[in-house]
Amino acid sequence: MRLARFLFRFVRPYLAWALVAALAILTYAVSSTLLVALIKPIFGEVLLADHTAIEGPVAGLIGDEGPGGEPATETPPGTEGEPPEVTGEPPPTETWFEDFKQRFNLADQLDGAYQSVKRRLDIGPDDVVFFVPLLFIGLFLVRSFANFVSGYSFQHIGLGATTDIRNALYRKILDQSSRFHAEHPSGELMARVINDVTLMQNAVSNRMLDLIQQGITLFFLIILLLSTDLKLALLCLVAAPALIYPIVRFGKGMRRTSHRSQERMADLAELLAEGVRGHR
Repeated sequence: MRLARFLFRFVRPYLAWALVAALAILTYAVSSTLLVALIKPIFGEVLLADHTAIEGPVAGLIGDEGPGGEPATETPPGTEGEPPEVTGEPPPTETWFEDFKQRFNLADQLDGAYQSVKRRLDIGPDDVVFFVPLLFIGLFLVRSFANFVSGYSFQHIGLGATTDIRNALYRKILDQSSRFHAEHPSGELMARVINDVTLMQNAVSNRMLDLIQQGITLFFLIILLLSTDLKLALLCLVAAPALIYPIVRFGKGMRRTSHRSQERMADLAELLAEGVRGHR
């Protein structure tokens, strides 16, 4: 909490850029989820499209045969309009899985929105083969632009905040007593102002962006996964704790290693500064 309050004091002047970054991150997450949701229309309506919906030279290459080169089946005469045979089995009892799926079925909602867009734009079977790829490309461009805007915003925030931190640290060092400067070599102080603040800039500009952007995107994708097939999704998510634990342990080790690395960089800067100053 102390570190968060310290950073917020320097990030506060850039709240407008933070709002731009938040909107761009949300756009990135939504467009990424929509790109995944388009897999169903791509396979169901484009790659497996009926050849009768395709006109032009492509249709002539397909011919009138069905799958495997066999003639396409026709509906027997006299059976048009007959209702399908009912097995007589009662519908299964609704479980909590089905109740959850009905409440949070993002996949069906996205599919309904997609069908509504097709109806509004009057997209027929002849046009859907070209409409879905164009929609995919459009979403990909929106996602890429949102990624650029969020990255640019975080870079602006990180550079501005760390510049303010470096200036404040420099003023703080100049205000210290002679005893403080006698106990802390100038090379170490230079390393704190240059190297340590640079690492903080990378953390704010890059690592924090990845953490927030990918985290929100993962949240939307998990909802889409759960609403598509809840049982299979829960089965896949069982392995998530086993994957997260080694990442957490590795992160703790990396923090200790990074701290030791910064200490050694301060020693190196101290030796370099003393060697150059003492050359005469």
